[in-house]
Amino acid sequence: MTISLRKIFISLVNNFIEIIVGLGIIILISRFYDQEIVGHWVVFSAAVFFLAKVREGFIQTALTKFGTNSDDLQRNAVLKLNLFSNLCIELGISVVIYGIVSLGFLKEVAYLFWFYPIYAIPWSIYRWQMFAHLTKLDVKKVFNSNISVCLIVCVGILGIVSYQLPIQYLAVVLGLAGISGAFVGLYQLNGIEIFKAKYTKTDVKNLLYYGKHGILREFTGTLSNRINIFLSAGLLSFSETALLGVAQRYAQLILIPNGAIQSLSFPKACEIVNQASAIEERNVKLRKLYAETVSLLLGLFLGLLLVVFLFSEQIVVFINGEDYLDAVPLMLIIMFTLAIFSPFGSSFGGMINALGKPEINTKVILVNSVVNIALSVFMVHTFGLKGAVLGPLCSEIFGFLWISIILKKEIGINFIDCFLQIPKRYKEIIIKVFSILQRTNSKQSEYKTPNP
Repeated sequence: MTISLRKIFISLVNNFIEIIVGLGIIILISRFYDQEIVGHWVVFSAAVFFLAKVREGFIQTALTKFGTNSDDLQRNAVLKLNLFSNLCIELGISVVIYGIVSLGFLKEVAYLFWFYPIYAIPWSIYRWQMFAHLTKLDVKKVFNSNISVCLIVCVGILGIVSYQLPIQYLAVVLGLAGISGAFVGLYQLNGIEIFKAKYTKTDVKNLLYYGKHGILREFTGTLSNRINIFLSAGLLSFSETALLGVAQRYAQLILIPNGAIQSLSFPKACEIVNQASAIEERNVKLRKLYAETVSLLLGLFLGLLLVVFLFSEQIVVFINGEDYLDAVPLMLIIMFTLAIFSPFGSSFGGMINALGKPEINTKVILVNSVVNIALSVFMVHTFGLKGAVLGPLCSEIFGFLWISIILKKEIGINFIDCFLQIPKRYKEIIIKVFSILQRTNSKQSEYKTPNP
């Protein structure tokens, strides 16, 4: 494969840690807090996620595309500019949040939004250093910072449960975890050299060019993904929002392999584009990378979907309790939607951005998001909570057909090839597993004491 299975495995572990932290939090609050309070946290965390993705949309594309540069001085300049922009945006968002809360808006959840900067600012630095390491596909360093985050979160959750603290202390715990992860990541990046670097007007111009497309793309795309949380809170009730929040958290298990592999695929695509000497050579390599990435994800998702469909009710009742049993059908629809369509959509965005055509990606996400929001509003009004998951399913089908036409035109990719290569990915995984087992057995035999 174009990307080594070893790096994919470590990246999978990294994404597992990230997703499991979020899932662990929703399990905790669903067990120890009232369902209405759980709904408050779901709305708050959805807002934090939405604003974070908008910020990352501005900095991440340029960071990944130009952070792959082998020249350390230029790379450090790009990293410094992105970090500075990252902090300025997050500070600006925090001021706006405080202004909105001070004016008396967000009344029922205002007590959580007072803690927004404590959570969001450290987390933004932690996320920035993670992207910085991924520009060099350095997944082991990301793993180190993720472990520090996981440890702080575990200790913090234990303290919250032991002392029965209010739910807003979760924001404090996550802020401390972000500080820990950011510190470890900066230490591994050699932060002193980054702060000494000097960026140029060209670096700023590149950031603004890719950033304007990225911020619009993430604003519409993330709003589209989170609109159902806000709709359920506004049109239905916080208790139903809690059900949807639990369903979405379980569904995010699908995103573990998706996010892990895409975080490696995009930098690799940028590397191919930057190094290719001819368009046809570039397109052949990009087609190969796209088919390998998507077929691997589809293969992984099929097994995960089977397990979820068989044991979903038992899992939810055991972990969250019978009060959350109504979240099961929502979870199944969301997981099916993500499993089938997210590999194609995520890989599409990476390929188009690597080609230096972010405006195409922005256009697709903008149109698809408008379709999703319109369908979601209509379906929530018509079908209630189930409409919150049926809308995204319909819009994903529309987007799937559209991007298949675009990729066929731009690079010559055929989506059927992705499905046909699934058995090949299974074969590669099995061979790799057997190879690891054989090496392990041979090493163990070397250390065995010979019989007298």
